[in-house]
Amino acid sequence: STPLYSSAASDVYKRQIMHISMVEWLISQGNIYSEYDFLAGDARYKRSLSSVKNEYLKLIIQKNHLKFTLELALKKIFTTLKTTGH
Repeated sequence: STPLYSSAASDVYKRQIMHISMVEWLISQGNIYSEYDFLAGDARYKRSLSSVKNEYLKLIIQKNHLKFTLELALKKIFTTLKTTGH
């Protein structure tokens, strides 16, 4: 079996590659984009690290598989239940 630390390190590596790829793509677009925020999200500790408040668009790109469709449907149900107090 894969040790937990190895799996976690692999996830960190994948996120780093994603960020590097995104920054390279943004640079290739010229002067269209002026910043890339590594602190996306609304956690209190992140807000304490910056005085700038930005709005974000969350974009999920996935293959068209049944498991992803089910995951999205369950997330929507969970969010609805959570916001209605159930």
